[in-house]
Amino acid sequence: GRAIKFDEKKERWQVCLVEHGDNMLLKVENLVPLCPDEYEEVQLALQSLRADQSQICGSTPAKSSGVCLSERDFVSEPPSDADIIGGFTKSEIEQRLSSGNYSEIVQERLKLVDIPGKGKGYVAAKQIKQGEVLLIDIAMCSSPEDSSGDASQYTQMARQIQSKMQVSKLVPTVNSSCFDEVLSLAVAPGKSHGDMIAILENNVFQCLRQSLLALFVGASRFNHSCCPRAVNDCDRSQAVIRALVDIPEGVEVCISYVPPGSNYQDRQEKLSGKGFRCRCERCVEESIVDPQLLVPCKCGKFKFSVAGDVPRQQSCSACQCQFERSAAMANLRSLEAANEFMWTHSAAQADPRELVKKLNPVVELATVGRVNGAPPNHLQSLQLLNNLANCHYFVATRIPGPHRKTSLGAFFDIKERFMTAYEANHGKTMQRDTNYVQSLHRVIMGDFSDKDKKKMWERKLVETCVWHFGQRNIPVGVTTAVHS
Repeated sequence: GRAIKFDEKKERWQVCLVEHGDNMLLKVENLVPLCPDEYEEVQLALQSLRADQSQICGSTPAKSSGVCLSERDFVSEPPSDADIIGGFTKSEIEQRLSSGNYSEIVQERLKLVDIPGKGKGYVAAKQIKQGEVLLIDIAMCSSPEDSSGDASQYTQMARQIQSKMQVSKLVPTVNSSCFDEVLSLAVAPGKSHGDMIAILENNVFQCLRQSLLALFVGASRFNHSCCPRAVNDCDRSQAVIRALVDIPEGVEVCISYVPPGSNYQDRQEKLSGKGFRCRCERCVEESIVDPQLLVPCKCGKFKFSVAGDVPRQQSCSACQCQFERSAAMANLRSLEAANEFMWTHSAAQADPRELVKKLNPVVELATVGRVNGAPPNHLQSLQLLNNLANCHYFVATRIPGPHRKTSLGAFFDIKERFMTAYEANHGKTMQRDTNYVQSLHRVIMGDFSDKDKKKMWERKLVETCVWHFGQRNIPVGVTTAVHS
């Protein structure tokens, strides 16, 4: 290990045992000389930890990687904004997180209680204001996210925990109680309690700031809701739980385990691996009518549905307009085919003006008011809108000519349709998917001709970043991470 600095206030040395890893605070008088055999065991355990960290971070130094941040930026605003972003400056949060295996409920804002039908969970111990920091936590382990579902990522994380356990047994100053907390975490029905892989499968978080998985013991006690009152702002080593809304005393505080912008069926499928179906207020409503599967009637007073359990032929109760579900599904498949084409080499090499001509009539199939149209808020509809908007932007910025202003106008108009629909897909929650934040950021990077519109988009991005990340600008990792 290496000493970083002496904390005069706590009379302890801040020590880093693992490169790019978490720091610990040690008192010199508590250090005990090790005999040769014990020293060798500690060295082996640390080597194992360093190997795991190296595999996660790669050989590139954290500062230059753009993903594994060495400068934590949870709160980057000046102290004058502290009440807006949770009452903590960046240095205050770093100080709390600098002691290694650590978790703290901030200012006793939460209490862990028995929740009927859910086991343990957090409730508000007092009135909580939007933006306040509720809990801060250090990761027990982390791993690159494997979209194939390979269990090796959990095996790697289990090895990290075992290595830390070895160190805790050999070094008296390391707190070992947190490992008992890990073993007490819930597992999915049918899995063995205490089985480390089962614990990890059921409790790891998809990091908001990076394409990584991490285990936060304190944060794992939050129950799930698809309309959460708090958000877990985390990267590979640290987590900060922030309130998304004002929360009255005694109300349960939940976070979302899945992207809240997903449709009802996708959310339930992702949660099935944790052994439960979500029955939050939002899911109860969307189990009856999923808004992402609705098609507005041209009269604007009725909505049809393409869900599989509704009649094939439907009639508007206001204007008696007829709707054919099979025709709407055929239009939806046309959108899907167009999106698939946009991933091909042919699309990448094509003139963007030709792509605009190709996509325009397909996008019309999901326009509000079209007879037997595809659902305008469906994922395929949003993806095609985004593709068309980007094509207009390429025409404006890559092909010289008098069309620039018109193409930029089309880009922003279509992008606004896309963002409005994407925002609506999150339901009533204030939380936004990482992909939504990235899309907001890309809009801001555009070449605006309308200054008022630019200010409107900038204000929306600032608000989103403040409530999610405790800062006014988008974190570096979020601009590169991709979440499914």
